[in-house]
Amino acid sequence: MCRPILRRDLEGDFPLDGKDLDSITDETLATLLESAPVLHHLGSIRVVRLSQHLVMKGGGGVLSCEAKTLNFIASKTGIRAPRVHRAFQVEDETQYFGTKGYIVMDFITGQPLDKCWTNLPYNDQRQIAMQIADMIKEMQSVVISQPGPFGGGPFRGRFFTDYSAGPFKDSAEVQGWFNHKLNICKHVNQCPKDIPPFQFSTFVLTYQDISPRNLVLDHKGELWLVDWANAGAYPPAFESAALLAQQFFTGFNEAALAVVPRFPEEERQLGSITYGEAKPCRTQTIHTRRSITSSVHPTSSPSRSTLQDAGMLPPCSRRSRKILSPSSPSPFPSNKTFRTKQKLAKAQRQNRPIPQWIRLRTGNTIRYNAKRRHWRKSTLKV
Repeated sequence: MCRPILRRDLEGDFPLDGKDLDSITDETLATLLESAPVLHHLGSIRVVRLSQHLVMKGGGGVLSCEAKTLNFIASKTGIRAPRVHRAFQVEDETQYFGTKGYIVMDFITGQPLDKCWTNLPYNDQRQIAMQIADMIKEMQSVVISQPGPFGGGPFRGRFFTDYSAGPFKDSAEVQGWFNHKLNICKHVNQCPKDIPPFQFSTFVLTYQDISPRNLVLDHKGELWLVDWANAGAYPPAFESAALLAQQFFTGFNEAALAVVPRFPEEERQLGSITYGEAKPCRTQTIHTRRSITSSVHPTSSPSRSTLQDAGMLPPCSRRSRKILSPSSPSPFPSNKTFRTKQKLAKAQRQNRPIPQWIRLRTGNTIRYNAKRRHWRKSTLKV
């Protein structure tokens, strides 16, 4: 097996070495998120090293449901996951969810699987895949009546877009939301017409993000599953469908999919609505929540309001709508500066979509005038 990464086993002056965690206030822990040695940093989320045995995860994307999930895992299953020592939330209106979370948990000694997977012998890779399959089977043996994250809140994960969805109060609402997205995709010819509607009858403990970057291999060759942000109660097919849709770590995905429980029909359903799950384009506004610009093709896609009704785009604030309005003065350079306009004209005549960078630079207000043979700006009637 692999040797642990040296920087993960770094010995030195960690801020809480030799100190009792119970004596440390929440305010002190919040300040340590900015000053302690960083193990991981992505967007608004940081993981910092507090001591030889403790780390803290914090930021605007850390919600209370993650700590509740880890406590449930520790009490109800034998899955290897970090143990929570303290968790708290602080209101922060500058964050997308209006809160900033902090979780103090065990530091898992070992090496992230994404750092050593390709160097492992085939037999070791096979053994790791079997461990993953055992984890998933154990999770799927835990049936939960209430769908979604533990304790409620927004539904997050690969199938709920980057900015979450819901919350939904019961399985009927979840099923209705997915079927509405499916209907939208069918309406704009973004998925086959023969895809049947979703029918969710069972919800089980689901991780939703099985990936080498979320697995730690310890010195005994045992796997630990970390980062439970997207976990909750979801249909069993979500696990294998998320693996199937993962674009990176193809060798790992193939090895895992060969042994984990599969649901071909449901995987096909979830794969057919990727149009509605595509990452929306972000525009910068003064408003604290993220506002998403519409990047749909003018001749074949629904309006922004239709996408918002479908849950594919979040609602914008009044200030955001003003910025996104096509009638507002465009901050982008004139379309006459585009040197590729002839190629784009040909693409338009062939009913091919306008490239995204053109739509973004023109505020989605550019179309080709076939009669005059030049690009012009106008309000698209999407």
